[in-house]
Amino acid sequence: MPQNAPQPPPPPPPPDPIGPSSGGGCGWKIPGCLLGCAVALGLVVLAVVAVAWWFLGPGTQHPTGAAVGPESTGALQVRDLGADAGAQAALEAVVREARRRAPVREEADRKLPSWLPASDSGAMAGAIAKVLPREGTLSFERVAGRDKPAAVLVLNLRGFTRPLRMMLAGDKSSVERYRGVAVASAEGGDTLFAMVDGTLVMADDRDALHATLDRLLDGTGEPLASRMEILKQPASGALLSGGLGFEPGELAAMARSEAEEKGTPPPADPAALEGVRRLELMVDGVDPRAVHFRVGVGAQSSSAADRAAAALTDTLESELAPATVAVRRRSTAAGTVLDVELTDWIAPVADWLVANDANDVPSATSLGGIGPG
Repeated sequence: MPQNAPQPPPPPPPPDPIGPSSGGGCGWKIPGCLLGCAVALGLVVLAVVAVAWWFLGPGTQHPTGAAVGPESTGALQVRDLGADAGAQAALEAVVREARRRAPVREEADRKLPSWLPASDSGAMAGAIAKVLPREGTLSFERVAGRDKPAAVLVLNLRGFTRPLRMMLAGDKSSVERYRGVAVASAEGGDTLFAMVDGTLVMADDRDALHATLDRLLDGTGEPLASRMEILKQPASGALLSGGLGFEPGELAAMARSEAEEKGTPPPADPAALEGVRRLELMVDGVDPRAVHFRVGVGAQSSSAADRAAAALTDTLESELAPATVAVRRRSTAAGTVLDVELTDWIAPVADWLVANDANDVPSATSLGGIGPG
């Protein structure tokens, strides 16, 4: 071969082995690089989920029965309606019927709760479930120096409890502290707010609020079921339960006063209510077809309880019309019980929603304006 002939090109270098490289890129060849990126992405997702759960989750919550103190004149407790398929279906049916019966669809949407989706899609059930508390208890507490009982409301919300607690403690000008818990007052009103972990407390009296916070912090609250004297909780638990106590003649006076305010005839047998000392309510089931509930009547004697129950039966049938009311009355050792089945109830409730504005609910500052006198 001549010496000035061109030399052949050198052979290409062998490929690098899979593994760490000496520089550049992500520090790994393709399989290792993908694995590292996946781990990093997973850590980011976990961090985002943790932060979202911190903001959106309910946090630690306490039994809301702590609202009921030894001086309670009555209480009402609702359990997790958002987890009850029948209750969700019933609420959705009411909203759909209200939209169907409204003369103008947009007018119905304006009057329905603003948190409901505007469409009739399945998103409605999810929205209803999200806004309902996991549990709530309303109690009316006797407080020295007050003519009317104080109203105390304790709620276990479904979420956003930590941001709400931060918001309540944010305005230093309207916040005091009781046993380390921030207590905020409503602007222009008497209602006080506090958060114990993920449990919201509202009251229209400072002493009543402090007593409730003591029961929550000390864990001394009692289940409301233990205070029911006439009606007994089913094994599955009632959707709603509660009771009110009355002084002799108090219920009859309330019935007459309400009739005067409404301009309606007084009860057919007002004297029948004179001896009532206690009324209890328990809603056992709700679905679009029917509502099943019980009313317990306690009086000074069994005959007085039977007479009052008969008067209440007439009241239920007239007040709940045009829904269909079927009542079965039975006597027990503790009082008289009315077993009630309410059917054809969706349309009347929908008509009421269309005729009224569901967004015009009583404000928190009017909390003390309800309950027994």
